[in-house]
Amino acid sequence: MPKSALWLMPGGHIDPGETLLQTINREMKEELGVKDFFKTPPKPFLLSVTNIINDVRPCKKHFDVCHLVEVDATELAIDYTEYNKVRWLTIPEARKIITDPANLLALDAIETV
Repeated sequence: MPKSALWLMPGGHIDPGETLLQTINREMKEELGVKDFFKTPPKPFLLSVTNIINDVRPCKKHFDVCHLVEVDATELAIDYTEYNKVRWLTIPEARKIITDPANLLALDAIETV
């Protein structure tokens, strides 16, 4: 992602006044072109907390609420301004380039599904 220089799965932050359902649907529309995917809040697939160190932002913890979503890849309209690169990867391929702890936890959890 351009802002982080990391390989990350699609996602984003909750905007002020937004519900989790609104955030998930907004992020899926912004990054993947999938509109109004969820009608009700989905059950989280994975929850994680990462301590933030050496960062100028005031937040010191990052809370990740992950959802495993199955979509038709032929219908995605990826917003390439959100990313430096986009690739489909196998889990072993992803493990070679992903360094973010929360995304590594998500890979671990996906392997158990």
